[in-house]
Amino acid sequence: MLWRVKDRCRISTVVLVLALVATAFLPDLLAGKQDRAGRPDGSPSPATAQERVSARAALSPEMTSASFVDTSSADFSAGTLDAGTYVSETVDGEVILVPAFGTEFSDSSLPSGMSFSQWFPPNGTATVAGGKLTVDGVRVGTDALYGPGRTLEFSANFTGASLNSSGLGQTFAAAPWAVFRTGLFVFNLMAGTNDGASQDSNVPGSLFNSFHRYRIDWNAGSVAYYVDGALAATHTNSPTADMRPLFSDLFAGGKNQVVDWVRLTPYAPAGLFVSRVLDAGSTAHWLDLLATAQMPDGTSIVFETRSGDTATPDATWSDWQALGGGVIASPDSRFIQYRATLTTSDTSITPEVESVTINYQTGCSEELCNGMDDDCDGQVDEGGASLCDDGNACTADACVEGQCVSRPTPDVQCSDGDAC
Repeated sequence: MLWRVKDRCRISTVVLVLALVATAFLPDLLAGKQDRAGRPDGSPSPATAQERVSARAALSPEMTSASFVDTSSADFSAGTLDAGTYVSETVDGEVILVPAFGTEFSDSSLPSGMSFSQWFPPNGTATVAGGKLTVDGVRVGTDALYGPGRTLEFSANFTGASLNSSGLGQTFAAAPWAVFRTGLFVFNLMAGTNDGASQDSNVPGSLFNSFHRYRIDWNAGSVAYYVDGALAATHTNSPTADMRPLFSDLFAGGKNQVVDWVRLTPYAPAGLFVSRVLDAGSTAHWLDLLATAQMPDGTSIVFETRSGDTATPDATWSDWQALGGGVIASPDSRFIQYRATLTTSDTSITPEVESVTINYQTGCSEELCNGMDDDCDGQVDEGGASLCDDGNACTADACVEGQCVSRPTPDVQCSDGDAC
């Protein structure tokens, strides 16, 4: 009986203590101010670290990585060339410095400044199609003549036909000339120079029936012949008379000679290319610009970008800004342009822009307090308390671990004159 009384006393004591605790804290539990997350007095949630990471991931903006790529003649031709730049088609499309004469045979007829003559009229044609010139029973050359101190480059397919010639000359009916050619009986390709006295060399390698890159360096005291970048022959009887780029197939019908492109130096010392306006479709964070380019010694290419939110660049666009190790400094926007400044200190060579890739991300938005980089500027929750301002003077707002926290400020005077 005594033990039962003691047990009842103990139970009563426990109940009394619990009642006192509830009485002390119940007003705060009932009247305590809740923040926007529904937590009393703005207290952070006791969630685990993994739960907080999951919550932030749920608030993450949907970022999409994408790229603009300029790599073809159509891509580059959509941009703007100044008087010093030129879109070539050595492969699929490049930007180079403008040569003294150049053609890619991109149209359906001979370019301005070129014409042809039949060797044995009325037979013979010069056909331009598919980006190539087919020479059949004619000679095709520039109307203008040029002096020594130049380099002629061209891509051609010698098919092994008799008495084909490509290079520099006046008419090929007589000297002077400096050419790659075939003989009457064809065994191999030859390099031939004639300034009144003839000098010939066999060109090593199996070169017929495929395209190769040919180069003739016509200097005052010598002529050097290259195939695919390798020196094939050097002659000392350099012509002094003016000559023109000239391509010839003597006999109509049968095998023809085909020419892909032609360029004659000097190149311009400098030029500027400006890309077309590139549209991300929405606000983008510009990452980097990666270029594939050829820059021989003495040449350079400098890239810059600018950005804006109008389809046509205007005063609201940013200024042109240089890259920093390939990183784009232009501000986030919907539209962007790049430009390339090409220079050479040796006008017998040119730098080449072969491709340009601009990488970017879309899905950027205003920064929120969520532990994410919403505005794609590389910083998380920058802005701090301003991201969580609820407009209530009676609370102190803060961004804590990706969550807005608001706490009462009892010492602040509210708009109605009462203390908070």
